[in-house]
Amino acid sequence: MGSFANSLHVRSDDLAPVVDAVQTALRGEGFEPTDEELDADARWGMSASLRGIHISEPREGWVAILENDPLSSVALAADVSKRLGVHAIQFFVNDSDSWHYQLFHRGQQIDSFDSSDEEGEDWDDEEFGSGESLVAGGLAQMEQAIRGKAQEFEALLTAGMPPEVRAIHGKMQTGQVTPPEMQQYMQWMNAEMPKRMADMQRLVGEAMEGLRGERGKESGDRSQESGEKGQESGGRRQGAGAGPAYADDQELLKHVQRLEPLLAPGTPSDQVLEILGRQAVFAEETLGEFLPLVGIAPVYAHLSYRYLEEFSESELASQSVKMAAHLRFRSGFEQE
Repeated sequence: MGSFANSLHVRSDDLAPVVDAVQTALRGEGFEPTDEELDADARWGMSASLRGIHISEPREGWVAILENDPLSSVALAADVSKRLGVHAIQFFVNDSDSWHYQLFHRGQQIDSFDSSDEEGEDWDDEEFGSGESLVAGGLAQMEQAIRGKAQEFEALLTAGMPPEVRAIHGKMQTGQVTPPEMQQYMQWMNAEMPKRMADMQRLVGEAMEGLRGERGKESGDRSQESGEKGQESGGRRQGAGAGPAYADDQELLKHVQRLEPLLAPGTPSDQVLEILGRQAVFAEETLGEFLPLVGIAPVYAHLSYRYLEEFSESELASQSVKMAAHLRFRSGFEQE
């Protein structure tokens, strides 16, 4: 089973404003702080009412956030980016097959990259300068779309539960589950959830695609144009020992240009271009090489809220990573 690492990184040298922005964002969604421990459902992002968020100490100008619900993490990236007026970048690894990022600035999505997109997405610079923003009337829509996808994912998972596990799941909603039943439920979840993460990643993509509106209708024409450009340029780039990547270096250069304000000092554009154009057997390996180019520790190519428990403090410290806050929130949304 491949990796489904995911993490959010906020451009800041100060932890406190990031924590405040996260708390304000969650309260705005109807969540309140709680000391309640996250159960198996919540740790896997399966609970609409419990949110868990690890926040790191600043490292090389970034504060990292590990959110238990990857679906909601995209909206959180946009929200925190707006509140602080900074860049925020969200990374996903999809079953070790590909990796993806969404880049925000002041709440507006300014770039998106997917290593599996062989045609490349033709982002329109004029659109980014037009004032169209996910937070300018669109953030609430994003949260609603993501919440709907989270419910869809929960329905998919619940439908696949054996009858005895589904019965335990029902008891959990009323607080009547026994310790042996909880143990049985967690064993099933730990075995089944890795198989279902591809569904979660797919739903994230669907939620974001639905918010693009007319741009989505035009994607077929742009893909055809991009393919024609790829033929004119003599074919696709090849990664070291890997399969084909983007059709045209010009498409990758657009991503490099948008990343330039975030690049670590002394990082050459050619190095960024080469890594973006590479495809490897394990996507997290390529992501692990990309992250230091923007000053982020490579260990985040393997981290998520769920995966964090598999790493020791010393392993994280070896890359100067230290979690500083563990926030937990509860909402009454499921009961509304």
